[in-house]
Amino acid sequence: MLNEAPDQNQADRPVRPDSGGQSGSALDGLRGPVGADRSDGGGGLFPMAAVLEGGRNAGLLSWGASSLLGLILLPNKGLALLYGMFLGLYPVAKSYLERLSKPVLEWGGKLLFFLLALSVGRSALHLLLFPELPAVLVYLGGSAVFLAYDFGLSQMAVRLNKF
Repeated sequence: MLNEAPDQNQADRPVRPDSGGQSGSALDGLRGPVGADRSDGGGGLFPMAAVLEGGRNAGLLSWGASSLLGLILLPNKGLALLYGMFLGLYPVAKSYLERLSKPVLEWGGKLLFFLLALSVGRSALHLLLFPELPAVLVYLGGSAVFLAYDFGLSQMAVRLNKF
């Protein structure tokens, strides 16, 4: 298998020196060692804090400013896009959705928001977002990660409210 010629898609992508011959993508930071380039999910803490302290408009301002700065300053645009399309905006959307009276509507809205963000991101960055995985795996795996992210944000919000 190692001596087989790479397919056309893999031949067009750059190879990172530390990747052992694997082709790179804009989201390689997500696949790095634990603690390296994985701070994007924690970035949702700042819009969440802004929502708790200043309301939804402050959360939207925090998300917009940090997304724009990320696109301008970060060398890894894939992480900036991931934050801008979902991780930074979700805490603001979460504050709206958790005000719904029925849990089914709340969770349905949260899942719909995530799946919409994933669909837009997947079609906008078709070859960058895990091109080797079937779409079903991306959506199922992404939904599982989303549930963990939602739980983590809820726990952070509870702890931030104590201060």
